[in-house]
Parts: sequence; C-alpha cells; structure tokens
Amino acid sequence: MRINTRQFIGMSVETEGGSGLGKVASADLDGDSGRLATIHVRARNVIQGLLNEEFLVDWSQVIEIKTDRVIVADTAVPEGARSFAQIASATTPSGAQLSERGEG
Repeated sequence: MRINTRQFIGMSVETEGGSGLGKVASADLDGDSGRLATIHVRARNVIQGLLNEEFLVDWSQVIEIKTDRVIVADTAVPEGARSFAQIASATTPSGAQLSERGEG
C-alpha cells in the first residue's frame, strides 16, 4: 500500500489501546536510507497543554499505517500524558462520550 504525503499529513494517530492522540503534522525522513524516521503528531485539544502541542513518534513505535489512521505503541505517549490520554479517549471535558474517531 502506498500513501501520498497529502493523505498522510492530517491522518489520525491513535495508540494500540485506542486512545486518540492527534493528527500527523509532519514527518522526518532518514537522508541515508530514505525511510521514514519520525512522525510529528499535533496533539488533540484535550491533551494539548500536557504535550506542548506537538510530540514525536519514532518509526520503531509505529505498529501499523492504515488508509485512515496511524496506530502507534501505547508507550509512544509521553509518560506524564499516558493516563490523561486514556481518560480523554473515554469522555470529553463535558463528560459526553467520544466516538471511535475521537470526536464529541
């Protein structure tokens, strides 16, 4: 499967456990190998303050890239934000249930 960069940028990112983390903001390529090295993830609004808006996911933490989302290891979430991300994936700040896509 090939994914164009226009499709990749903005793609949803979630953990194996189903916690929505945000969207792909950009990516770094390894100049020597030409392979994807790092994905920059723009945090969703519910965890933005904890993650300084954007965080990096190393290629070794990517489990799968599907046509509509990137699945990363649960450990890809920075330690301090892990429990908050799990709570945020279950409810919005108002307590409303989130859909599978992480929308209220």
